[in-house]
Amino acid sequence: DEGDITSVGEEMSADKIVSVELLGETLHLTTRDDDGIEEHYTLVVTGKDTADLQPLSEGSATPKAFKLKRAPSPQK
Repeated sequence: DEGDITSVGEEMSADKIVSVELLGETLHLTTRDDDGIEEHYTLVVTGKDTADLQPLSEGSATPKAFKLKRAPSPQK
């Protein structure tokens, strides 16, 4: 009820990014699955190596943002 994600399944998403728009400091993304269902997200850079990815939902409780962190490049 407070937007916490309490579980994640093993199923991988193959949704395609169909729209990207930068408005000020916020990147707006739209994805579409094979059934034509669209999902909307915002991405905000919060630091040199961090960002918040916020899923946007209509009608239900909005999940809290995913905290993203840049992983170091693998050494070759």
